[in-house]
Amino acid sequence: MEEFGDWIYIILIIIAGVASLVNSTRKKARQLEEQNRQPRPVITDQSDNDDFWGTVSSQTETQPEIPVPSRQSVRQEYTSIKRSFLNIEQEAQSAIQATDMQTADIENEYSAITVEDMPNDTDEWRKAFIYNEIFSRKNG
Repeated sequence: MEEFGDWIYIILIIIAGVASLVNSTRKKARQLEEQNRQPRPVITDQSDNDDFWGTVSSQTETQPEIPVPSRQSVRQEYTSIKRSFLNIEQEAQSAIQATDMQTADIENEYSAITVEDMPNDTDEWRKAFIYNEIFSRKNG
């Protein structure tokens, strides 16, 4: 039975060798075909173009017209863009004023705290520290 396995192994080696030989001949044939191809002509200027394609100058091509906007439409578009930028600037200024007012309210609220409002006991200080940590985590 071992001889049968040896014969199969030998047959597989022979098939692999034949496949390798066929692939190498195909590759060589492709390389020869690429070498035998003639290069395409390169057109460098108008005189070469006339010689290669014939008289191109006799064939006139019309260029498509590019629409030019009128001055009034450009002005209208400019003013609409300018108005939109002014509106954005006004909204930004109002947002800045609102945040300034909120900041001022917060500063007034904290400036109202006096020394008498400070805790005297260490337990109260601990509670204040813990509450400060809790609230700063929620906000941040």
